[in-house]
Amino acid sequence: MYPPSHRTRWQASKRRAPRRLQRPVRSIVPSLQEPYLRCSNSCCVGGRVIEDQSASSPTIGDDPALPASYRAGWISTSGFAALWSVGFSVVGIGQFFRFHVHAFDLGIFTQGTYLLSQLKEPFVTVRGLHLFADHSSYILILIAPLYAVFPSAVTLIVVTIGALAASSLLAFAIAKNAGAGQWLAFTTAALVLISPAVQWQIRDTFHPEVLVIPLMLLAVVLLQKDRDALAFAAVVVALTAKEDVALIVVPFGLAVWWLMAKRRTGLVLAATGVFAFLLNFLVLLPAWSPTGELLYSYRYTHLGETPLGIVVGLLTSPDVWFDTLTDPTRIWYVAGLVLAMPLALLAWRWLLVGIPALLANVFSTHGYQYEIEWHYTAYLIVVVVIAGAYGADQFKRIRGRNLRSATIVASLLVVAGVWFAAAPVAVWAKPHDHHARIEAMLDIIPPHDSVSAWTTLVPHLANREQVYLFPNPFEEYYYGIDGPEGEGPVEIEWVALRLDSYRDFDRVFQRLVESGAYTIYYEDHPFRLLRRAP
Repeated sequence: MYPPSHRTRWQASKRRAPRRLQRPVRSIVPSLQEPYLRCSNSCCVGGRVIEDQSASSPTIGDDPALPASYRAGWISTSGFAALWSVGFSVVGIGQFFRFHVHAFDLGIFTQGTYLLSQLKEPFVTVRGLHLFADHSSYILILIAPLYAVFPSAVTLIVVTIGALAASSLLAFAIAKNAGAGQWLAFTTAALVLISPAVQWQIRDTFHPEVLVIPLMLLAVVLLQKDRDALAFAAVVVALTAKEDVALIVVPFGLAVWWLMAKRRTGLVLAATGVFAFLLNFLVLLPAWSPTGELLYSYRYTHLGETPLGIVVGLLTSPDVWFDTLTDPTRIWYVAGLVLAMPLALLAWRWLLVGIPALLANVFSTHGYQYEIEWHYTAYLIVVVVIAGAYGADQFKRIRGRNLRSATIVASLLVVAGVWFAAAPVAVWAKPHDHHARIEAMLDIIPPHDSVSAWTTLVPHLANREQVYLFPNPFEEYYYGIDGPEGEGPVEIEWVALRLDSYRDFDRVFQRLVESGAYTIYYEDHPFRLLRRAP
Protein backbone atom coordinates (compact mmCIF):
# COMPACT_ATOMS: atom_id res chain seq x y z
CA MET A 1 0.00 0.00 0.00
CA TYR A 2 1.09 3.56 -0.69
CA PRO A 3 1.15 6.09 2.12
CA PRO A 4 -2.13 8.09 2.03
CA SER A 5 -0.56 11.33 0.86
CA HIS A 6 1.45 9.54 -1.77
CA ARG A 7 -1.55 7.53 -2.98
CA THR A 8 -3.63 10.69 -3.35
CA ARG A 9 -0.97 12.37 -5.49
CA TRP A 10 -0.60 9.25 -7.63
CA GLN A 11 -4.32 8.85 -8.19
CA ALA A 12 -4.77 12.53 -9.04
CA SER A 13 -1.89 12.48 -11.48
CA LYS A 14 -3.20 9.32 -13.13
CA ARG A 15 -6.47 11.06 -13.93
CA ARG A 16 -4.60 13.95 -15.59
CA ALA A 17 -1.84 12.00 -17.29
CA PRO A 18 -2.03 11.11 -20.99
CA ARG A 19 -2.75 7.49 -21.74
CA ARG A 20 0.87 6.78 -22.75
CA LEU A 21 2.08 7.77 -19.28
CA GLN A 22 -0.15 5.10 -17.72
CA ARG A 23 1.74 2.30 -19.50
CA PRO A 24 4.17 0.11 -17.55
CA VAL A 25 7.40 1.83 -16.64
CA ARG A 26 9.46 -0.47 -18.85
CA SER A 27 7.95 1.15 -21.96
CA ILE A 28 8.99 4.69 -21.11
CA VAL A 29 12.07 6.53 -19.87
CA PRO A 30 11.89 6.48 -16.06
CA SER A 31 13.68 9.80 -15.66
CA LEU A 32 10.89 11.59 -17.46
CA GLN A 33 8.30 10.86 -14.77
CA GLU A 34 7.69 12.14 -11.30
CA PRO A 35 8.44 9.58 -8.57
CA TYR A 36 4.80 8.84 -7.91
CA LEU A 37 4.36 7.78 -11.54
CA ARG A 38 7.17 5.25 -11.12
CA CYS A 39 5.70 3.40 -8.19
CA SER A 40 4.23 0.70 -10.39
CA ASN A 41 7.76 -0.61 -10.90
CA SER A 42 9.31 0.50 -7.60
CA CYS A 43 8.70 0.10 -3.94
CA CYS A 44 7.89 3.10 -1.79
CA VAL A 45 9.19 3.52 1.73
CA GLY A 46 8.05 6.52 3.70
CA GLY A 47 7.02 8.33 0.55
CA ARG A 48 10.46 7.82 -1.05
CA VAL A 49 10.82 5.84 -4.25
CA ILE A 50 13.37 3.03 -4.41
CA GLU A 51 14.00 2.09 -8.02
CA ASP A 52 13.63 -1.45 -9.28
CA GLN A 53 17.13 -2.13 -10.59
CA SER A 54 15.76 -4.68 -13.02
CA ALA A 55 14.06 -1.94 -15.02
CA SER A 56 16.66 -0.60 -17.43
CA SER A 57 16.21 2.81 -19.02
CA PRO A 58 16.66 3.02 -22.78
CA THR A 59 19.37 5.14 -24.33
CA ILE A 60 19.42 7.19 -27.49
CA GLY A 61 20.44 4.26 -29.60
CA ASP A 62 18.04 1.69 -28.12
CA ASP A 63 15.71 1.28 -31.09
CA PRO A 64 12.89 0.32 -31.25
CA ALA A 65 12.48 0.51 -27.47
CA LEU A 66 13.14 4.27 -27.55
CA PRO A 67 9.80 6.01 -27.01
CA ALA A 68 8.41 8.22 -29.72
CA SER A 69 8.89 11.31 -27.53
CA TYR A 70 12.65 10.78 -27.25
CA ARG A 71 12.91 9.81 -30.88
CA ALA A 72 11.35 13.16 -31.70
CA GLY A 73 13.82 14.97 -29.47
CA TRP A 74 16.74 13.03 -30.92
CA ILE A 75 15.62 13.68 -34.51
CA SER A 76 15.06 17.37 -33.76
CA THR A 77 18.49 17.71 -32.21
CA SER A 78 20.17 15.89 -35.10
CA GLY A 79 18.32 18.03 -37.63
CA PHE A 80 19.22 21.26 -35.86
CA ALA A 81 22.88 20.21 -35.62
CA ALA A 82 22.92 19.26 -39.31
CA LEU A 83 21.45 22.60 -40.40
CA TRP A 84 23.86 24.44 -38.12
CA SER A 85 26.79 22.49 -39.57
CA VAL A 86 25.79 23.30 -43.13
CA GLY A 87 25.35 26.99 -42.37
CA PHE A 88 28.64 27.38 -40.54
CA SER A 89 30.45 25.25 -43.10
CA VAL A 90 29.44 27.79 -45.72
CA VAL A 91 30.81 30.74 -43.76
CA GLY A 92 33.68 28.88 -42.08
CA ILE A 93 35.09 27.31 -45.24
CA GLY A 94 34.12 30.41 -47.20
CA GLN A 95 36.44 32.59 -45.15
CA PHE A 96 39.31 30.26 -46.06
CA PHE A 97 38.68 30.48 -49.80
CA ARG A 98 38.20 34.25 -49.49
CA PHE A 99 41.63 34.55 -47.86
CA HIS A 100 40.24 35.71 -44.54
CA VAL A 101 42.32 33.33 -42.40
CA HIS A 102 45.83 33.82 -41.08
CA ALA A 103 49.19 32.18 -40.49
CA PHE A 104 48.53 32.43 -36.74
CA ASP A 105 47.14 29.93 -36.02
CA LEU A 106 45.63 28.05 -38.96
CA GLY A 107 48.88 28.17 -40.94
CA ILE A 108 50.79 26.76 -37.96
CA PHE A 109 48.49 23.77 -37.44
CA THR A 110 48.12 23.17 -41.18
CA GLN A 111 51.86 22.89 -41.74
CA GLY A 112 52.36 20.86 -38.56
CA THR A 113 49.61 18.38 -39.46
CA TYR A 114 50.88 18.13 -43.03
CA LEU A 115 54.38 17.23 -41.82
CA LEU A 116 52.96 14.63 -39.44
CA SER A 117 50.88 13.14 -42.27
CA GLN A 118 54.07 12.83 -44.35
CA LEU A 119 55.95 11.21 -41.44
CA LYS A 120 58.39 14.13 -41.32
CA GLU A 121 59.72 16.02 -38.34
CA PRO A 122 57.04 18.63 -37.51
CA PHE A 123 59.29 21.68 -37.32
CA VAL A 124 56.84 24.46 -38.16
CA THR A 125 58.71 27.17 -40.06
CA VAL A 126 55.61 29.39 -39.89
CA ARG A 127 56.20 29.68 -36.15
CA GLY A 128 59.91 28.90 -36.03
CA LEU A 129 59.36 26.14 -33.48
CA HIS A 130 58.89 22.41 -33.30
CA LEU A 131 55.15 21.72 -33.26
CA PHE A 132 55.35 20.14 -29.82
CA ALA A 133 57.57 22.90 -28.43
CA ASP A 134 54.81 25.38 -29.14
CA HIS A 135 52.09 23.29 -27.47
CA SER A 136 51.61 19.65 -26.44
CA SER A 137 49.10 19.06 -29.23
CA TYR A 138 49.78 15.35 -29.67
CA ILE A 139 46.18 14.81 -30.69
CA LEU A 140 47.23 16.07 -34.14
CA ILE A 141 48.92 12.70 -34.61
CA LEU A 142 45.44 11.17 -34.62
CA ILE A 143 44.23 13.71 -37.20
CA ALA A 144 47.25 13.22 -39.48
CA PRO A 145 45.88 10.09 -41.27
CA LEU A 146 42.71 11.99 -42.17
CA TYR A 147 44.83 14.90 -43.37
CA ALA A 148 46.90 12.54 -45.53
CA VAL A 149 43.70 11.65 -47.40
CA PHE A 150 42.37 15.23 -47.54
CA PRO A 151 45.49 17.46 -47.43
CA SER A 152 43.99 20.89 -46.98
CA ALA A 153 43.37 23.40 -44.23
CA VAL A 154 39.69 22.88 -45.02
CA THR A 155 39.99 19.46 -43.37
CA LEU A 156 40.89 21.10 -40.06
CA ILE A 157 38.00 23.54 -40.35
CA VAL A 158 35.59 20.67 -41.02
CA VAL A 159 36.97 18.82 -37.98
CA THR A 160 36.17 21.89 -35.86
CA ILE A 161 32.62 22.12 -37.17
CA GLY A 162 32.06 18.39 -36.71
CA ALA A 163 33.40 18.47 -33.15
CA LEU A 164 31.06 21.30 -32.17
CA ALA A 165 28.04 19.69 -33.83
CA ALA A 166 28.80 16.43 -32.01
CA SER A 167 28.99 18.39 -28.76
CA SER A 168 25.37 19.43 -29.26
CA LEU A 169 24.25 15.81 -29.61
CA LEU A 170 26.24 14.84 -26.54
CA ALA A 171 24.66 17.68 -24.57
CA PHE A 172 21.26 16.24 -25.49
CA ALA A 173 22.37 12.83 -24.20
CA ILE A 174 23.70 14.28 -20.92
CA ALA A 175 20.48 16.20 -20.26
CA LYS A 176 18.39 13.16 -21.14
CA ASN A 177 20.38 10.89 -18.87
CA ALA A 178 20.23 13.48 -16.09
CA GLY A 179 16.44 13.31 -16.18
CA ALA A 180 15.40 16.29 -18.30
CA GLY A 181 12.45 15.87 -20.64
CA GLN A 182 13.01 15.51 -24.35
CA TRP A 183 12.34 19.14 -25.17
CA LEU A 184 14.43 20.46 -22.31
CA ALA A 185 17.21 18.21 -23.58
CA PHE A 186 16.67 19.55 -27.10
CA THR A 187 16.76 23.13 -25.82
CA THR A 188 20.05 22.41 -24.06
CA ALA A 189 21.52 21.01 -27.26
CA ALA A 190 20.30 23.96 -29.30
CA LEU A 191 21.72 26.49 -26.85
CA VAL A 192 25.14 24.88 -27.24
CA LEU A 193 25.19 25.80 -30.92
CA ILE A 194 23.55 29.19 -30.37
CA SER A 195 26.18 30.18 -27.82
CA PRO A 196 28.39 32.99 -29.19
CA ALA A 197 31.47 31.39 -27.62
CA VAL A 198 30.83 28.20 -29.62
CA GLN A 199 30.21 30.06 -32.86
CA TRP A 200 33.41 32.07 -32.44
CA GLN A 201 35.37 28.82 -32.40
CA ILE A 202 34.65 28.47 -36.11
CA ARG A 203 35.70 32.04 -36.80
CA ASP A 204 38.94 31.18 -34.99
CA THR A 205 39.30 28.36 -37.59
CA PHE A 206 41.04 25.41 -35.90
CA HIS A 207 42.70 24.73 -32.56
CA PRO A 208 43.17 21.31 -30.94
CA GLU A 209 41.53 22.59 -27.73
CA VAL A 210 38.15 22.52 -29.51
CA LEU A 211 38.36 18.72 -29.63
CA VAL A 212 38.36 18.69 -25.83
CA ILE A 213 34.71 19.79 -25.86
CA PRO A 214 33.16 16.63 -27.41
CA LEU A 215 35.67 14.33 -25.71
CA MET A 216 34.86 15.58 -22.21
CA LEU A 217 31.12 15.56 -22.93
CA LEU A 218 31.45 12.01 -24.22
CA ALA A 219 33.17 11.11 -20.96
CA VAL A 220 30.16 12.43 -19.01
CA VAL A 221 27.73 10.38 -21.12
CA LEU A 222 29.81 7.25 -20.58
CA LEU A 223 30.02 7.89 -16.85
CA GLN A 224 26.24 8.25 -16.72
CA LYS A 225 26.03 4.81 -18.36
CA ASP A 226 28.55 3.34 -15.91
CA ARG A 227 31.10 2.77 -18.66
CA ASP A 228 33.90 4.23 -16.62
CA ALA A 229 36.77 2.60 -18.52
CA LEU A 230 35.64 4.13 -21.82
CA ALA A 231 35.13 7.48 -20.08
CA PHE A 232 38.70 7.29 -18.81
CA ALA A 233 39.91 6.63 -22.36
CA ALA A 234 38.03 9.68 -23.66
CA VAL A 235 39.61 11.86 -20.97
CA VAL A 236 43.09 10.54 -21.77
CA VAL A 237 42.62 11.44 -25.44
CA ALA A 238 41.42 14.91 -24.39
CA LEU A 239 44.61 15.37 -22.37
CA THR A 240 46.63 15.04 -25.58
CA ALA A 241 45.06 18.17 -27.07
CA LYS A 242 47.18 20.67 -25.13
CA GLU A 243 49.40 20.89 -22.08
CA ASP A 244 46.83 22.70 -19.92
CA VAL A 245 43.82 20.40 -20.41
CA ALA A 246 44.55 19.18 -16.89
CA LEU A 247 43.12 22.47 -15.63
CA ILE A 248 39.70 21.04 -16.40
CA VAL A 249 40.40 17.32 -16.00
CA VAL A 250 41.55 17.53 -12.37
CA PRO A 251 38.47 19.40 -11.07
CA PHE A 252 36.30 17.28 -13.34
CA GLY A 253 37.61 14.16 -11.61
CA LEU A 254 36.81 15.71 -8.25
CA ALA A 255 33.29 16.52 -9.47
CA VAL A 256 32.84 12.93 -10.59
CA TRP A 257 33.90 11.87 -7.09
CA TRP A 258 31.55 14.36 -5.42
CA LEU A 259 28.55 14.92 -7.68
CA MET A 260 28.35 11.55 -9.43
CA ALA A 261 29.41 9.55 -6.35
CA LYS A 262 31.98 7.60 -8.37
CA ARG A 263 34.74 7.67 -5.79
CA ARG A 264 37.42 5.53 -7.39
CA THR A 265 36.80 6.74 -10.95
CA GLY A 266 36.85 10.37 -9.86
CA LEU A 267 40.13 10.01 -8.00
CA VAL A 268 41.72 8.16 -10.93
CA LEU A 269 40.66 10.91 -13.34
CA ALA A 270 41.99 13.64 -11.04
CA ALA A 271 45.28 11.79 -10.53
CA THR A 272 45.65 11.28 -14.28
CA GLY A 273 45.14 14.99 -14.84
CA VAL A 274 47.82 15.85 -12.28
CA PHE A 275 50.22 13.37 -13.88
CA ALA A 276 49.60 14.80 -17.38
CA PHE A 277 50.09 18.36 -16.10
CA LEU A 278 53.43 17.54 -14.48
CA LEU A 279 54.58 15.46 -17.45
CA ASN A 280 53.90 18.30 -19.89
CA PHE A 281 55.26 21.23 -17.89
CA LEU A 282 58.22 19.53 -16.25
CA VAL A 283 59.35 17.11 -18.97
CA LEU A 284 57.86 17.36 -22.46
CA LEU A 285 57.63 21.11 -23.07
CA PRO A 286 61.14 21.84 -21.69
CA ALA A 287 62.51 18.95 -23.76
CA TRP A 288 61.10 20.33 -27.02
CA SER A 289 61.78 23.98 -26.18
CA PRO A 290 64.87 25.46 -27.88
CA THR A 291 65.77 27.18 -24.59
CA GLY A 292 64.77 24.35 -22.27
CA GLU A 293 62.24 26.66 -20.62
CA LEU A 294 58.48 27.17 -20.85
CA LEU A 295 57.57 29.54 -23.67
CA TYR A 296 54.41 31.19 -22.36
CA SER A 297 55.06 31.67 -18.65
CA TYR A 298 55.76 35.36 -19.34
CA ARG A 299 52.00 35.90 -19.32
CA TYR A 300 52.04 35.42 -15.54
CA THR A 301 55.33 37.08 -14.53
CA HIS A 302 53.36 39.78 -12.69
CA LEU A 303 52.52 37.02 -10.21
CA GLY A 304 55.84 35.16 -10.10
CA GLU A 305 58.80 33.92 -12.12
CA THR A 306 58.31 30.17 -11.55
CA PRO A 307 55.18 27.99 -11.59
CA LEU A 308 55.29 27.80 -7.79
CA GLY A 309 55.92 31.53 -7.57
CA ILE A 310 52.90 32.19 -9.78
CA VAL A 311 50.68 30.17 -7.44
CA VAL A 312 52.08 31.95 -4.37
CA GLY A 313 51.66 35.32 -6.05
CA LEU A 314 48.07 34.50 -6.92
CA LEU A 315 47.33 33.70 -3.28
CA THR A 316 49.14 36.72 -1.85
CA SER A 317 48.21 39.55 -4.23
CA PRO A 318 44.88 41.09 -3.20
CA ASP A 319 45.49 44.10 -5.45
CA VAL A 320 45.72 41.82 -8.49
CA TRP A 321 42.49 40.11 -7.46
CA PHE A 322 40.74 43.46 -7.09
CA ASP A 323 41.92 44.74 -10.47
CA THR A 324 40.91 41.48 -12.15
CA LEU A 325 37.50 41.08 -10.54
CA THR A 326 36.53 44.69 -11.28
CA ASP A 327 37.70 44.73 -14.89
CA PRO A 328 34.61 45.14 -17.16
CA THR A 329 36.19 43.08 -19.95
CA ARG A 330 36.76 40.11 -17.67
CA ILE A 331 33.32 40.44 -16.10
CA TRP A 332 31.70 40.37 -19.53
CA TYR A 333 33.86 37.39 -20.45
CA VAL A 334 32.36 35.32 -17.63
CA ALA A 335 28.83 36.63 -18.14
CA GLY A 336 28.89 35.98 -21.89
CA LEU A 337 29.93 32.39 -21.32
CA VAL A 338 27.53 31.43 -18.54
CA LEU A 339 24.45 33.45 -19.50
CA ALA A 340 24.40 31.92 -22.97
CA MET A 341 23.04 28.86 -21.11
CA PRO A 342 21.20 30.38 -18.11
CA LEU A 343 20.01 27.01 -16.77
CA ALA A 344 23.65 26.26 -15.94
CA LEU A 345 23.18 28.47 -12.89
CA LEU A 346 20.75 25.90 -11.49
CA ALA A 347 23.58 23.35 -11.46
CA TRP A 348 26.14 25.77 -10.04
CA ARG A 349 28.19 23.01 -8.43
CA TRP A 350 29.23 21.80 -11.89
CA LEU A 351 30.33 25.34 -12.73
CA LEU A 352 32.96 25.05 -10.00
CA VAL A 353 34.85 22.67 -12.32
CA GLY A 354 35.82 25.65 -14.45
CA ILE A 355 37.52 27.66 -11.69
CA PRO A 356 41.17 26.67 -12.48
CA ALA A 357 40.77 27.31 -16.23
CA LEU A 358 38.94 30.56 -15.52
CA LEU A 359 41.69 31.80 -13.20
CA ALA A 360 44.34 30.89 -15.79
CA ASN A 361 42.52 33.01 -18.36
CA VAL A 362 41.49 36.08 -16.39
CA PHE A 363 44.83 36.49 -14.58
CA SER A 364 46.81 36.30 -17.81
CA THR A 365 48.30 39.44 -19.37
CA HIS A 366 47.45 37.98 -22.79
CA GLY A 367 44.18 39.73 -23.56
CA TYR A 368 42.89 37.07 -25.95
CA GLN A 369 42.59 34.64 -23.03
CA TYR A 370 39.66 36.53 -21.50
CA GLU A 371 37.71 37.27 -24.66
CA ILE A 372 35.08 34.77 -25.82
CA GLU A 373 36.14 35.24 -29.44
CA TRP A 374 39.13 32.93 -29.07
CA HIS A 375 39.93 29.27 -28.49
CA TYR A 376 40.93 29.86 -24.86
CA THR A 377 37.24 29.53 -23.93
CA ALA A 378 37.05 25.87 -25.06
CA TYR A 379 37.54 24.37 -21.60
CA LEU A 380 34.97 26.68 -20.06
CA ILE A 381 32.49 25.79 -22.78
CA VAL A 382 32.74 22.19 -21.57
CA VAL A 383 31.89 23.21 -18.02
CA VAL A 384 28.97 25.45 -19.00
CA VAL A 385 27.47 22.77 -21.25
CA ILE A 386 27.64 20.11 -18.53
CA ALA A 387 26.12 22.50 -16.00
CA GLY A 388 23.45 23.51 -18.50
CA ALA A 389 22.49 19.88 -19.13
CA TYR A 390 22.14 19.14 -15.43
CA GLY A 391 20.44 22.49 -14.93
CA ALA A 392 17.76 21.42 -17.41
CA ASP A 393 16.87 18.59 -15.05
CA GLN A 394 16.78 21.03 -12.13
CA PHE A 395 14.46 23.35 -14.06
CA LYS A 396 11.70 20.75 -14.31
CA ARG A 397 11.72 20.54 -10.51
CA ILE A 398 10.68 24.19 -10.17
CA ARG A 399 7.20 24.25 -8.65
CA GLY A 400 4.56 26.70 -9.74
CA ARG A 401 3.48 27.51 -13.26
CA ASN A 402 4.09 31.23 -12.85
CA LEU A 403 7.62 30.71 -11.58
CA ARG A 404 8.44 28.32 -14.39
CA SER A 405 7.01 30.70 -16.98
CA ALA A 406 8.95 33.62 -15.53
CA THR A 407 12.14 31.54 -15.60
CA ILE A 408 11.56 30.64 -19.26
CA VAL A 409 10.89 34.24 -20.30
CA ALA A 410 13.88 35.58 -18.37
CA SER A 411 16.16 32.90 -19.80
CA LEU A 412 15.06 33.61 -23.37
CA LEU A 413 15.63 37.34 -22.91
CA VAL A 414 19.07 36.76 -21.44
CA VAL A 415 20.08 34.35 -24.21
CA ALA A 416 18.85 36.76 -26.89
CA GLY A 417 20.69 39.67 -25.26
CA VAL A 418 23.97 37.73 -25.04
CA TRP A 419 23.67 36.54 -28.61
CA PHE A 420 22.98 39.99 -30.07
CA ALA A 421 25.81 41.47 -28.01
CA ALA A 422 28.49 38.86 -28.67
CA ALA A 423 27.64 36.60 -31.63
CA PRO A 424 29.94 36.66 -34.69
CA VAL A 425 27.42 38.18 -37.07
CA ALA A 426 29.34 40.70 -39.20
CA VAL A 427 32.84 39.20 -39.03
CA TRP A 428 32.66 36.65 -41.81
CA ALA A 429 34.49 37.21 -45.08
CA LYS A 430 32.51 38.69 -47.94
CA PRO A 431 33.08 38.06 -51.66
CA HIS A 432 35.69 40.33 -53.22
CA ASP A 433 37.32 40.84 -56.60
CA HIS A 434 40.78 39.86 -55.30
CA HIS A 435 39.93 36.18 -55.13
CA ALA A 436 40.79 35.22 -58.72
CA ARG A 437 43.92 37.37 -58.80
CA ILE A 438 45.32 35.84 -55.62
CA GLU A 439 44.66 32.32 -56.87
CA ALA A 440 46.36 33.12 -60.17
CA MET A 441 49.46 34.25 -58.27
CA LEU A 442 49.53 31.25 -55.94
CA ASP A 443 49.08 28.78 -58.81
CA ILE A 444 52.46 29.87 -60.14
CA ILE A 445 54.30 28.59 -57.05
CA PRO A 446 55.30 24.91 -57.39
CA PRO A 447 53.93 22.61 -54.65
CA HIS A 448 57.16 21.96 -52.76
CA ASP A 449 59.20 25.11 -53.29
CA SER A 450 60.10 27.24 -50.29
CA VAL A 451 58.11 30.44 -49.89
CA SER A 452 57.69 33.44 -47.63
CA ALA A 453 54.17 34.85 -47.81
CA TRP A 454 51.75 37.39 -46.46
CA THR A 455 49.76 36.15 -43.44
CA THR A 456 46.46 35.43 -45.25
CA LEU A 457 48.29 33.47 -47.95
CA VAL A 458 50.23 31.17 -45.60
CA PRO A 459 47.40 28.66 -44.87
CA HIS A 460 47.02 28.13 -48.64
CA LEU A 461 50.75 27.41 -48.99
CA ALA A 462 51.32 25.41 -45.81
CA ASN A 463 51.62 21.94 -47.40
CA ARG A 464 55.39 22.17 -47.70
CA GLU A 465 58.46 21.92 -45.51
CA GLN A 466 59.48 25.57 -45.80
CA VAL A 467 56.84 28.26 -45.62
CA TYR A 468 57.39 31.46 -43.66
CA LEU A 469 55.28 34.35 -42.47
CA PHE A 470 56.76 37.40 -44.23
CA PRO A 471 59.10 39.17 -43.45
CA ASN A 472 60.63 35.96 -42.02
CA PRO A 473 63.25 34.72 -42.65
CA PHE A 474 64.64 38.01 -43.96
CA GLU A 475 63.75 39.88 -40.80
CA GLU A 476 62.54 38.54 -37.46
CA TYR A 477 58.80 38.84 -36.94
CA TYR A 478 57.03 36.59 -34.38
CA TYR A 479 59.48 33.82 -35.14
CA GLY A 480 60.69 31.20 -32.68
CA ILE A 481 62.52 32.47 -29.65
CA ASP A 482 65.56 34.38 -30.91
CA GLY A 483 64.74 34.85 -34.58
CA PRO A 484 65.64 32.89 -37.71
CA GLU A 485 69.35 32.62 -37.14
CA GLY A 486 71.41 31.33 -40.01
CA GLU A 487 68.62 31.72 -42.55
CA GLY A 488 68.68 34.19 -45.39
CA PRO A 489 67.25 35.13 -48.79
CA VAL A 490 69.15 32.46 -50.69
CA GLU A 491 67.09 29.71 -49.07
CA ILE A 492 63.71 31.05 -50.15
CA GLU A 493 62.61 30.50 -53.73
CA TRP A 494 59.43 32.62 -53.76
CA VAL A 495 58.03 35.65 -51.92
CA ALA A 496 54.26 36.22 -52.19
CA LEU A 497 53.06 39.59 -50.88
CA ARG A 498 50.15 41.93 -50.56
CA LEU A 499 51.48 45.49 -50.39
CA ASP A 500 48.39 47.46 -49.34
CA SER A 501 48.74 46.42 -45.67
CA TYR A 502 51.50 46.85 -43.11
CA ARG A 503 53.43 49.48 -45.07
CA ASP A 504 56.46 48.95 -42.83
CA PHE A 505 57.16 45.77 -44.76
CA ASP A 506 57.56 47.69 -48.02
CA ARG A 507 61.14 48.45 -47.09
CA VAL A 508 61.90 44.72 -46.83
CA PHE A 509 60.30 44.20 -50.23
CA GLN A 510 62.31 47.05 -51.74
CA ARG A 511 65.51 45.74 -50.21
CA LEU A 512 65.00 42.31 -51.74
CA VAL A 513 64.42 43.75 -55.19
CA GLU A 514 67.13 46.42 -55.07
CA SER A 515 69.72 43.90 -53.87
CA GLY A 516 69.21 41.91 -57.04
CA ALA A 517 68.53 38.75 -55.04
CA TYR A 518 64.91 38.64 -56.25
CA THR A 519 63.07 39.70 -59.36
CA ILE A 520 59.39 40.56 -59.76
CA TYR A 521 57.83 37.50 -61.40
CA TYR A 522 54.13 38.47 -61.14
CA GLU A 523 52.57 41.87 -60.50
CA ASP A 524 48.90 42.78 -60.15
CA HIS A 525 48.59 45.56 -57.61
CA PRO A 526 48.50 45.17 -54.65
CA PHE A 527 49.90 41.66 -55.17
CA ARG A 528 53.53 40.86 -55.95
CA LEU A 529 55.29 37.58 -56.49
CA LEU A 530 59.07 37.61 -56.29
CA ARG A 531 61.34 34.82 -57.45
CA ARG A 532 64.90 34.27 -56.43
CA ALA A 533 67.27 35.46 -59.10
CA PRO A 534 69.15 32.71 -60.96
